[in-house]
Amino acid sequence: MRHRRKRADFNRENDHRKLMIRNLVTSLLLHGKIETTARRASVLAQHVEPMIQKALTKDKMNAIRYVNARVFSKEASIRLFDEIVPKLQGKNGGYTRTVKLGNRAGDNASKVLIEFAY
Repeated sequence: MRHRRKRADFNRENDHRKLMIRNLVTSLLLHGKIETTARRASVLAQHVEPMIQKALTKDKMNAIRYVNARVFSKEASIRLFDEIVPKLQGKNGGYTRTVKLGNRAGDNASKVLIEFAY
């Protein structure tokens, strides 16, 4: 039974959903901001925030291993440690920011811009 276990499944199988979230994380790390739906952005923030927190607090080698296991490209990992983490060094949380953009024309889904809050 799945009592009180909420999860955004996005009407996809388990493997497809995990790959979609990894793609979103990798794209956010590479590009700095992406435009997506509100629900996807909230799930993305739930995955990116702990990753940045571990990159800020853990020792470097374990943090690199943790991030590399969760992104698809080494460039995303390098960009996280070389550009993003130094800018977020003094913050205690709230590493991402979402800005509402309105609704999508085709299906009226709410669109947001998710970016790093430097």
